[in-house]
Amino acid sequence: MSNKAKVAPESGVPQLALLAHLRQLFESPAFKGSRRSQQFLQHIVDQTLAGQSEQLKERNLGVALFGRDPAYDTGEDAVVRVTASDVRKRLQ
Repeated sequence: MSNKAKVAPESGVPQLALLAHLRQLFESPAFKGSRRSQQFLQHIVDQTLAGQSEQLKERNLGVALFGRDPAYDTGEDAVVRVTASDVRKRLQ
C-alpha cells in the first residue's frame, strides 16, 4: 500500500481534503437544512471520486437517489433537475 494520498481524478485535490470540505459545506447554513441537497451532492462527489462520472445521468440519478423506476419519464418528473438547481443555488 502506498503512502501517497489519493487525489480526486478531475481536480487534482487530495480526496481527504475534498471530503473534509464537503462535510464543512454540509454544516453551513446553506446546506444544513436540506438533507436532499446533501445526499445529491454527496452522491455526485462519491461517483466522481470513484471514476464513475459517466454514470451521472438524469435517469441514473433518479433511480439511485429518488427511488424512481428505471423507465420513469424524466420529462414528466423533474426531481433530478430541480434538485440539481437547488444544489447549484446553495453552492453560490
